[in-house]
Amino acid sequence: MAGLELLSDQGYRVDGRRAGELRKIQARMGVFAQADGSAYIEQGNTKALAVVYGPHEMRGSRSRALPDRALVNCQYSMATFSTGERKRRPHGDRKACEMGLQLRQTFEAAILTQLYPRSQIDIYVQVLQADGGNYAACVNAATLAVLDAGIPMRDFVCACSAGFVDGTALADLSHVEEAAGGPQLALALLPASGQLALLEMDARLHEDHLQQGTALSPFRDGSFEARKHRWAPHRGRSTLTVAVLIRAVFEICMTFQFKKYKKVYRDLLKRCQPLACHLTHYYV
Repeated sequence: MAGLELLSDQGYRVDGRRAGELRKIQARMGVFAQADGSAYIEQGNTKALAVVYGPHEMRGSRSRALPDRALVNCQYSMATFSTGERKRRPHGDRKACEMGLQLRQTFEAAILTQLYPRSQIDIYVQVLQADGGNYAACVNAATLAVLDAGIPMRDFVCACSAGFVDGTALADLSHVEEAAGGPQLALALLPASGQLALLEMDARLHEDHLQQGTALSPFRDGSFEARKHRWAPHRGRSTLTVAVLIRAVFEICMTFQFKKYKKVYRDLLKRCQPLACHLTHYYV
């Protein structure tokens, strides 16, 4: 993005946010009466819709049925008008299949599928307007839709994105910031336990910058006490990004008014404070 200053000398981004600030989030549940569960979410200018059907009997070949748990089927798509360039996006293209697989893996870790053996749960998400953080918006919309459907979950799933601009970790990237081509991370977290549902990286990042971040305890086994010493005040790029992501994900939880996570949120921030002290004040 030549000629465009993504981060000013005063620490402000193109849209006026500071490095660790999220875009405005608005959400509605129960937007489709025909579905078992549905939700619509806006994260800044990114808009996503999710619908859930099930649990119901297996459709198609019954050989796909799992004897001990439900099959989670996820489909991801982008509306033709979701970007500035209108183009036909056929169902089943490579990107849509990859995103659908990631969504399925994310929600298989959260939904209590063992309660519904030999059944199927369908989750459909569509990006209506793409302005960065598309996957995170879809995860958050799907979480609300699953809740609206009344399907039991181990924990809620909340997601956010982060990346680097001029060596600074930014939370909740916009399309302009994603187009800069720097390393980007997407995180889906089970906030009550701190367990990781998904951590994905785009572009290249040196291993020295990544290893400190991936060694953090919630990303290993969900136990803070087992590896408390790993929360040392390292200042590697990836570690800062993980701190930004944790803070951002829990701000999303608070936005959804998941009040029971307030103690967990404060506990995480206490451990991350040496890493993220340069960011804006914490939302507690």
